[in-house]
Amino acid sequence: MSGKKKPAGKQIALCLLLTAAVDGLGVLLVTLLAVKGIVGEDRVPQALGALAFCAAFAGGLPAGKGRLGPGGSLLNAGAFALLLILLCFGGWGEGIAVRGLILLALILLGGLLAALLCGKVGKRSNKRLVKSHKKLRSVGRRSFFAVWSDMGRFCGG
Repeated sequence: MSGKKKPAGKQIALCLLLTAAVDGLGVLLVTLLAVKGIVGEDRVPQALGALAFCAAFAGGLPAGKGRLGPGGSLLNAGAFALLLILLCFGGWGEGIAVRGLILLALILLGGLLAALLCGKVGKRSNKRLVKSHKKLRSVGRRSFFAVWSDMGRFCGG
């Protein structure tokens, strides 16, 4: 079972759980730092925004490596934003304030960054191109010691 990918729904659910856990632990940490006086009251919204961005990014990276590809990162960020809307903002009669919209935008931005990074990861080949006599040829990866010995030859050692 090590080579098989998880079903898309299970992957997104696990990544959403990871995102919520990172955000929950971070909120507890920011609360503790605010109570101790290390983080001022005026800096708590910025800290929570940065935390939501990091949580969406942390959950979006493994979500983007699943069957859905980079779209899984965006789906994870959207699901996390919906979860926060239902849990945090749904109980308030006033609706979502400007700070809440900024928080949701940061969550989606974290998911977008994770999707962009997941789209590029794994596309690079293990081979590099070497110019030799005006022709490009493909060369496999070399060990550190092989490169070190070549450097010794070129540097006169």
